[in-house]
Amino acid sequence: TSCHNVNAQLVGPALANVDQRRSLDWIIKFVHSPKTLIEQNDKDAVALYNQFNQIIMPDHPDLSSEDIKNVLAYIKSDTKAASATDAPFAKPGKLVPGLSSFYY
Repeated sequence: TSCHNVNAQLVGPALANVDQRRSLDWIIKFVHSPKTLIEQNDKDAVALYNQFNQIIMPDHPDLSSEDIKNVLAYIKSDTKAASATDAPFAKPGKLVPGLSSFYY
């Protein structure tokens, strides 16, 4: 929680829709060893490294692929929950000519 948030950038990027920006295979490799991908000049890993002040995320070899998939499932559910509650309505109502919402 100190490095990532679903909807807000912290030390690292916000994770909402990360599964749409990167492949599952890439995410698993990156979580297991970001440093390895950076050293291999993976363009996305290097871009993230440079964007976030050249801070390397710690390796997480202790997380299985299934663990990472579960985290991604949580991110998806939290992303949907956040977007559904951002506003009390889905879209603005229709404008009606000549109708004012102000009372005199």
